[in-house]
Amino acid sequence: MMATTQSRLATGKKVNSALDNPTNFFTSQSLNNRASDLSSLLDSMSNGMKTLEAADNGLTSMTNTLESMQSTLRQARQDKSFEKTSFTVDVGDTPAGTETLSLSDGAIGSTAVDIALTEATGTFTGSGFSALDFDSAADDSYAGTLDFDVSLDGATAQSVAITASDADTLSLTL
Repeated sequence: MMATTQSRLATGKKVNSALDNPTNFFTSQSLNNRASDLSSLLDSMSNGMKTLEAADNGLTSMTNTLESMQSTLRQARQDKSFEKTSFTVDVGDTPAGTETLSLSDGAIGSTAVDIALTEATGTFTGSGFSALDFDSAADDSYAGTLDFDVSLDGATAQSVAITASDADTLSLTL
């Protein structure tokens, strides 16, 4: 009897084994397992809620940042204090084909950016035409080919040739 009392005091349970009371022992074991399962589910639900709260906080922060950017853009659009300048560059009637505009410092940085002016506006080569008029002599000779290179965003340049073979036919070669 003393051993039973000591066992009950040590475990806090009236029934500690199936020998004490099989029905109550297995009912207790089943209820303890169910309580453990429900506790695990509650923990999982709590973790899921915390994840959703973190996602909501992130989305709210992103929304606030976008609204701030939108407000800044609206202010910039309404601000008339910025300076704007237009420049005209005249390369002359007969450009050498090496004319460049060099930009550096400021927002560009210390490494200069060169812009080829004659390539950007086009250099027409050949004879017997001007400004894409393949029959400039008006004698139906249709002499000449317009050759130029096209490069997008610094990619490898692609050669293009336009040739007039008669009054109705232009050939494009890439």
